[in-house]
Amino acid sequence: MNLRTLIIEDNPADAELIQRLLKKAFGPVDSIVVANASELIKQIELFQPDIFISDNSLPRFSAAEALELVKEHAPHIPFILVTGTVSEEFAAEVIKSGADDYILKDRMARLPAAMEAAMLKRKAQREKEAYVQLLQQSQENLKTIFENTSEGFVLLDADLRVKKFNSRAGELLRLYIQKEMEVGQSILELTEESRRDSFAAVLHRVKQGEFVEYDRPVPAPSREDGWMHFFFNPVIQDNTVTGICITARDVTVSKRAELQLQQSAEENRALAGRVSAILNTLPANIALLDENGLIIDVNECWKKFAQQNGFKGMNYGIGENYLSVSEQAGMTDPESEAGSIARGIAGVLNGSLQEFVTEYACDSLQEKRWFRMIVTPLSEQLYRGAVVMHIDISEIKRLEQERLDGKMNEQNRIGRAMLKAQEKERTAIGIELHDNVNQILVGTNLLLSHAKGRPTDLSDLLTQSINNIQQAIRENRKIAHEFVAPDLETERLTDQLQMLFENMLRAAGIHVIIEKRDLDETLLDSDRKFNMYRIAQEQCTNILKYADATTVTIKLCSKEGFFRMSIADNGKGMNTGQTAKGIGLKNIRHRTALFNGTAEIRTGPGEGFELRIELPLVG
Repeated sequence: MNLRTLIIEDNPADAELIQRLLKKAFGPVDSIVVANASELIKQIELFQPDIFISDNSLPRFSAAEALELVKEHAPHIPFILVTGTVSEEFAAEVIKSGADDYILKDRMARLPAAMEAAMLKRKAQREKEAYVQLLQQSQENLKTIFENTSEGFVLLDADLRVKKFNSRAGELLRLYIQKEMEVGQSILELTEESRRDSFAAVLHRVKQGEFVEYDRPVPAPSREDGWMHFFFNPVIQDNTVTGICITARDVTVSKRAELQLQQSAEENRALAGRVSAILNTLPANIALLDENGLIIDVNECWKKFAQQNGFKGMNYGIGENYLSVSEQAGMTDPESEAGSIARGIAGVLNGSLQEFVTEYACDSLQEKRWFRMIVTPLSEQLYRGAVVMHIDISEIKRLEQERLDGKMNEQNRIGRAMLKAQEKERTAIGIELHDNVNQILVGTNLLLSHAKGRPTDLSDLLTQSINNIQQAIRENRKIAHEFVAPDLETERLTDQLQMLFENMLRAAGIHVIIEKRDLDETLLDSDRKFNMYRIAQEQCTNILKYADATTVTIKLCSKEGFFRMSIADNGKGMNTGQTAKGIGLKNIRHRTALFNGTAEIRTGPGEGFELRIELPLVG
């Protein structure tokens, strides 16, 4: 960086002369020329010069005024006066006022050397002031630390007399010895008489240049006895021990805690042995996690299970993060079983869950297996984390499944028997209505028809009777058609469904579309066909009652081991909460459950209604 020079001069020729001289001596120089007080103050702030060079005689601004402004605004920057012939008294006064030097105009060649000397002098002054200030601050810091530390400090001279001590040392002495410490006093006078000889021996070792450190119990007449830690180090100057520095710290609290910890550790070791014996006899895989999910210990059952299942890794997983492993397993699908387990473990560790319990499948090559996982937080104050237990419930699951299968088979058998009985009853009713009631009505119709040729006053009555009887016949046939089950042993399901949709939907003016893709009826037994027919009949009734539809699409297929039937209308639809309460839907689901099938509904207000049936195929 170029030398920055601020020249105070009103004569441009003199200013240019100074600039040429500086350039010749220092190379490129940044300089600014000012001629009044306001410009001087402004450039001190903006230009930040390295040195001031001022003419002595300015018409409206004297060198003395310039020097005062420099001392006020830039006291550490050198100031050199350039003047004509002056007396020695004037020169002395200038230097005394604060100028670093003065140069006579007929000796300007001396200016560069005077500038270098002035800047070196000012730099040395600044460094000295900074050092003095730093030294003062350091002394103040040391004094503050010395007086405010929690440790007591005592400095002894070579004769073992107190040379200096801090307030904490006096406080500890009053607390345990009940004596006052004074400068010049022998440290042995402040020691209990019973310990004076041993203490003198310690001080003698330190005077030989040895460092000594120990803890000892100290009686306290005014309170419970305590413990003190002492550290003695020699003060060495010119390879000679000139004194001793004693550091004393009250360690009563930490010492008691240490003793309690030792006692607690012994108790915990005994307890850990008992707990370990219990955990190793439990028929469950148990791992202990720390608060971050890290496995810190496992029981013997865990290790045995790992060995039997080809575990590969170090120390049965101890040291691995169980939570991270669970989270990674559930990353592809957070709603999966692994994702649920990761959230459960995290919930117990962060305290949002008091316990997490789940059951999961873990099959081996030889058998199907089920486990119950229980995660509970550690309740001890010294430890934070969780205990993870995996209990094998495969046998329980197998027994439950066997009972469930038996119960379901029995319910299915009873349900099928009930349905067959109901259908037989309906068939009987239909035959009875058709063969008996309807024949009687037909006979009555014939008799009344013959009566038309008799007295004329009976004509209107006979005509109306004939109309009523004909209506009764139509209604009777309709009832018989609904109650009599179709013969699906010999007839095709698609044909019967075609007739059903013709009679119920097309007759009501609804457009019907039937799609039969990949349908093989030979894969359906008569029971399945019959129940599909009844489900279709039930849904047609629902459409006529509630849908207000103009088009119904029916899709039938049998592939991938399942029979599927979809009945969809373009009606007004309904809320899914309402569909769950319908008796018709309950009947449909009951019929599909008899064959381990499912019934699914897709609907919404203004979105139509679709019923999807799926049944496993025979064999």
